[in-house]
Amino acid sequence: MESSPSIQQKPASTSQLVFVTVAHPNEMKDRNTRRKISRHVMKEIGRSRRRKPQKDQIVLNSSEKPPSPESRKAVATQLDKHIQQTSNFQTRQSPQSALPQSSSSIFSHPDSDRAFFSPPVSARARRLISFLNRDDSSMCRVFRMICFTLAMADDGAMYMALAESALYTGQDTQDSLIQENSHSLQHYTDSLGLLNGRLRNRTSSIVESIIGMMIFLSAYDLRIRNFVRWSIHMDGLQRIVESRGGLYTLKSYHLQRFLIWSDMVGSMSLDTPPRFPLHGCIVSTLHEYPVSPVLAGTLSTLQDRCPTLWDICPLLESLSGLAQLASKSLPFNWYKNTALTQNFGLLVHSMLNLPRREIPADQNNPMAPGLTMRETIRLASLLFLTAPVNYLAANRDLYSDHGDGFQKLLASKALDWSGLEDLELWALVICMLTVNNEDQIGILSRIHAIMGMNGLDWQGVLQKLRQIAWMDSVFCNEVKRLKIRLN
Repeated sequence: MESSPSIQQKPASTSQLVFVTVAHPNEMKDRNTRRKISRHVMKEIGRSRRRKPQKDQIVLNSSEKPPSPESRKAVATQLDKHIQQTSNFQTRQSPQSALPQSSSSIFSHPDSDRAFFSPPVSARARRLISFLNRDDSSMCRVFRMICFTLAMADDGAMYMALAESALYTGQDTQDSLIQENSHSLQHYTDSLGLLNGRLRNRTSSIVESIIGMMIFLSAYDLRIRNFVRWSIHMDGLQRIVESRGGLYTLKSYHLQRFLIWSDMVGSMSLDTPPRFPLHGCIVSTLHEYPVSPVLAGTLSTLQDRCPTLWDICPLLESLSGLAQLASKSLPFNWYKNTALTQNFGLLVHSMLNLPRREIPADQNNPMAPGLTMRETIRLASLLFLTAPVNYLAANRDLYSDHGDGFQKLLASKALDWSGLEDLELWALVICMLTVNNEDQIGILSRIHAIMGMNGLDWQGVLQKLRQIAWMDSVFCNEVKRLKIRLN
């Protein structure tokens, strides 16, 4: 009696891969840690030593004929069709997961298992990849690369990457007003829980990965404009960094840089002084550029009018130089320009450290005109820098929470724009581009009046703006909409 082909082997016991994370040498003395190592690591080593090598016993029918070439070809054809259908399905589901043509062309043999080299990608992996490659995000691309790298080894960073990616689920990518949803909040909560566990563990040292995690949390809160949570994270970061001895103790240049930027971007949104001082990762001097005749006349008028305006004049001059430097590069390449990003950081930090002067309620007060003009220029500069800083942070939200206050200042009767008509036009246009409300008819009428008095068309308006401080590539879409409203 002939036996049919059979394979006799014992089922191998499956072992689960477990990572045992040890953040500090003292954790090796902990009983739970030693038990985990003994259970998941040493146990498998001892089991593999005791286990005898398994030999598969294959019994073939000696009278059975080998398959003919025609049958092999038919099986290979069916296999190729199945692989092609699977590949097409994966390509429709996720274009990023498909292999390039060059990588699959090397397997020219019809019997090669090409399905092995294009495995299906999980939904979590696709979200992590989209987090890394998305154009619009709460983090710049370099920052996302660091978070993506940490997510490969740190569960907290992985949950933060998933939370940031989940913000865009079911939303229009063109809509800059991103809302937090249940999926992103769940990932955020999981990441926060892991971080709290590490902070409460007395045997765990404050390593730089914890600081990086807190920066990721603050960047996420900035994207959804939750400034209460952002302030809590930044206060904690300030205490941790100060307990370590300051920013100089951080070994990672990128962590120093991103910590300062997260602090400055949030401080711009709240109009408060930054928590952290400038560090070596930010230059100490701005590039000098020639001042246009229009700006030179404006600065001279401001300096002659009131001593209160003296400290605001260098800010306008620095804005003009920075705009000239930024005009030489497109916004999506700014993060590659180290000199440009450092100049942005220095100017934003200097502007945020300017003292806030209280404007007298009585407009007949002799100090009221100068203080009102100073605060108007300071807020206009803040709103002007909001757009390029958002581009550096990979956001596209040009609107600011300070627009309503700025609009009220522009309507103040204490302002005297005589001799400063070009500066007035610059401030009015910034208000139109960054203030998102319906009460803009008065601002539009004032722009029309200035254009009529000076005989300016729209190109003439743009020329005046460039002589003060302007970035065409940043305000491109907003300028087009404003041009339509003015015509």
